[in-house]
Order: sequence, then C-alpha cells, then structure tokens
Amino acid sequence: MGTVDARAAYTKYFGRQLRQPVPLWDKPNGRPSRPTADEQFELDVAFWYGTLTQGDPNEREFLKRVFIVLYYGGLLYYGPSGWAEWARSDIPIAAVLSHGGRVLIQLPRVRQGALDAFLQWLQGPGNIITNNARLAATHGIEPFSVPFPITGVNRWHRLNEIKSGGKGRHYGVNISLGGTGNINPISGNRIASNGEHGHLYVYYLPPTAETYGGLLIGLEGSAPVDAWDNRTSIGHTPGTKGRSGKLGIAGYVARAAIKDKVFGDPTLFTPDQTGGYHKLGARQQYSPTGNAKWEQLPVGPRRVYNGMLVDLTESGWEFLIAKAQSFRLEKIGQSGIRPMPVNPIPPLAGQLGQIPTIVTKTCLIEANLKRLSTVVEQVSADAALMRAGKTPMTKDYNVTHTKKTMLGLRTVKDHKTEKSAEMLNPTVTQFANDAILDDNPMVSAAWQKFSSVRLASRSLLHSVDTVLDECLRLTARELRQTRALISSGRRPPDNGTIVQRRNKLIELLQSIKRYLDMPQAHSDGHTPKVQALHLLVLTELKLLDNAKDKL
Repeated sequence: MGTVDARAAYTKYFGRQLRQPVPLWDKPNGRPSRPTADEQFELDVAFWYGTLTQGDPNEREFLKRVFIVLYYGGLLYYGPSGWAEWARSDIPIAAVLSHGGRVLIQLPRVRQGALDAFLQWLQGPGNIITNNARLAATHGIEPFSVPFPITGVNRWHRLNEIKSGGKGRHYGVNISLGGTGNINPISGNRIASNGEHGHLYVYYLPPTAETYGGLLIGLEGSAPVDAWDNRTSIGHTPGTKGRSGKLGIAGYVARAAIKDKVFGDPTLFTPDQTGGYHKLGARQQYSPTGNAKWEQLPVGPRRVYNGMLVDLTESGWEFLIAKAQSFRLEKIGQSGIRPMPVNPIPPLAGQLGQIPTIVTKTCLIEANLKRLSTVVEQVSADAALMRAGKTPMTKDYNVTHTKKTMLGLRTVKDHKTEKSAEMLNPTVTQFANDAILDDNPMVSAAWQKFSSVRLASRSLLHSVDTVLDECLRLTARELRQTRALISSGRRPPDNGTIVQRRNKLIELLQSIKRYLDMPQAHSDGHTPKVQALHLLVLTELKLLDNAKDKL
C-alpha cells in the first residue's frame, strides 16, 4: 500500500461530508465487494489520527509515544516465511494494533536509574498507565529458557507471550478511538474514552539487573466491566471514572454472566462499536476499527501470539526520547523504519536458526490435560446429541433470533448457532496450535490424581502409569540437557535431540491403546481421562514431528 495520507483519510471518514455509515468489513450494505486490505488500513489510519488529535492530552501523549516505539523501534512481525521487518511490509503502523494480536516490546536489563524508567517515559507526565491497573487478564510474558535468534536482523527473541497472567502487572487504559467528540463512522455513536470506544491493554514485566523486561500492548474494542465508566452497579455512578476492586466487582460480574448465559442478554458487559461485548475470555469477531483480524487478511502477522515484536534489548530505548520531539502524527500512515543496527549474533548462535519451542519445552502438563479432558467430554456430548437427531449448538455473539418468551415472540440475541465441523471434530493440529508449552512436564502423581480411578481398578492402568512415569522422567531429563547444550553453545540441536522422547511417546500410545481395547476399560467411568491423555500424547508427537522437519 505504501504511505497513507493520514489527514486525508481522517477527513474522508470523520469529516462532515460522510453521509452513510461505514459497514463492518464483511457486511455488503450495498458495496460491490468487501474492502481490500489497503482500504481497511486507510480506515485504521483515520481512526488513529482522530484519536491522536482529539481528546484528553494525557491520553494523546501516551498513544503518541506508543506509535513512536512502533515507528522507530524496528518492529518485526511473524509472516508466512518467518520473521520480517514491518518497515518493508508497506503496511502503515496505524494498522499494527488495529486487527487483533499484541505487540511484545523487549526491554534491556537495567543498567542504571529507576527500574521502571521506560514505563514512566511511555505513559507520559499523566501517569495514565499506572493510574489504570486492571484486576486480571488472560495474557502475559515469561522469559524463554533459551532465547531464539532472529536471523537477518541480529535480534534475539527473549520473551514469550503466554496465555496466563504471568508474574507482571496488568494495566488497561480507556481511549477514545476515532477522537473524543467525533461520530464513530461504524456505529454512529459519539466517541468518548468511557470504555466503549477502545481499551488499550498493557502488561508489564519489569526488567532487573539480571533479567530482561517487557511490555505487551494490545487494542481491545471495549474495556472489562471494572473499567467501564457507564456501568450501573452498587458503588459506581454511571458516567464517572474509577476502578472497582475484586470484591467490589465480583457480584456484578456474576450477575452479568448469569444474565448472558441464562437469558441470552449480554448487556451488563461493556459494549463496543461493532455489536460485540467485552465478556469473560471472549474473542471479538471484528477488530475495534470494524475490520478483519490479521488471520483473515492476506498480509501481516500470521499468528496471534508472538506475532509482533520490538526488540530494544541491544539498542536500548533512550534514543526514542529524542524522536518524540520530531515525530509528526502523519507518520502513522507510514510503515516505520528498519531495526537499528546492533552487534551481530555470534556465529555459533546464528547456526542454531529458529529452534522450535518444543525442543526446549513440553506440552505434557496438567493444564493441557484438563483442557483436552473437557474437549473429550464435549465431543462425546455432541455425538450423543447427533445420535438423538439433534444439532449441537454453540454461541455466536452476532446471531439474533426470534424466540418465545413470557412476553410473547420477540427478537433476542441468544447467540446460538450450529457448531462447525472443526468444533465437532477437532484435530490434533488444532490442539498443537493451541497447546501451552512449559519448561517441565507434570509428575506422574498429578496424572494419578487427575484420572480419579478407584483403587480396585487402578491395576488396569498399571501399564499406562508405568510407561507414562518413564516418559515424563525422560522428557524432563532431555529438556534439561538440551537447554544446557544450547546455553553453552557446544552444539546446536538436531533430530537426535528428540528421538528418545518420540520413541517413549509411541510406547506410551501403545500402552494406552491396549488399555482402551480392554472390555473392563469402560466400567469405571474414567475412560474420558485416558482418552484425554491419548490426545495429549498425540499433540506432543505432532509438535515433535513438526520440529523434526525444521531441525
């Protein structure tokens, strides 16, 4: 696309000449076709230019500094062929946060001064980040046990974006996406920073003298309910700012969840401008600018987690301070600059290439086992429904139905729609894509507790228990040895690194199959737990086979 004229885009979508609302990207509304990626990026630029020029000065200064980091920090993204420079993508930096996903900013170890110096600079004089703590979130950062070199740009991928909260701090800033006082071209509502017109999530892992730090930044369409200014609840007056503590908001969240799940009414959750709501753990269908998510576009990041990275560990971040004086807001319509030159990666480390994470981590952990157990139970329930001639249903928060209520027929948003084939028959590839990886496998005692087998029937699982215990011990030992070898630089990992792990997993699969073939296997009600273990082992094998192809 190249450069987008930010002022012209803003005038096009927020100027007085706009007569018709802008439809969501996949809704025709009289258009001959869906908007192209370039047309969506133009709308992104318009939204952010309005945000940076209209509204609270502290909010605008903070967001300006975020874009300074994206523009001058040498942003990288994980595309179809691996890591690439955003500056060469021809995608304006206004699009970076506008299509889902988060940007991970890696910070250097503390050399001198305050531990939180970068955070203090980023938030500006108004302390807009630290004044807006969030109770919780489903994202976080943790250090890789072994950093991965990013070839071609002399950078290291040191931190891992994870799905759990991690050990850092959660913040969230309500913003007025499109500019305070303007009319949102999608919804027709007047824009304000009340939690309904954009929310910037910030996760902060402070650096220390020994460890690297990081920030995770992502744009959400609306705020969680504890940061929603228009919430109606005890102790909070709608239209006023202020965050509730966990005890103050717990009752409201429970009421909102019941109203949503039982009555199909999500309106106690924070609405956004695309017809969605900020519900617990829900992922929105549309981006906050009404556009597609990155995975639906032909360009840009190809993965949601660890998809965008700014590495400041080698260059430091202080050079950004001087850039703030000369940064013009029109630059958000450009692609930014290439990463600053730094010392090259040592030759041996460079030979390691992109080491797949599964080589130094494992998915044989209790969290994955519990998740797969839920999958097994749900697949079984869906199969029972289909045998009874019924259709398994799921929730789609953009579905509206007419249903009979105590007040008669009326249109309600019950969000029910038929489950897709992928949901009815999930594949091991899906599990592998979503698996949580950890440095250490679970212990066999965790499996025995999880499987809930009565003592009288435990002997049926003796073979599975024995081989699983051997597999977990071998995996733990192999992971430690592999990480030590990589850290010392003595040799890069090769296919032989994972052969023993793979062979033991195959032996475990055979033990599980022998158990499932036994007539007594289904008598104790614990077979779903064993089936979940079976899926977990297949997932680990899938990840190892993928890694084998890359080593």
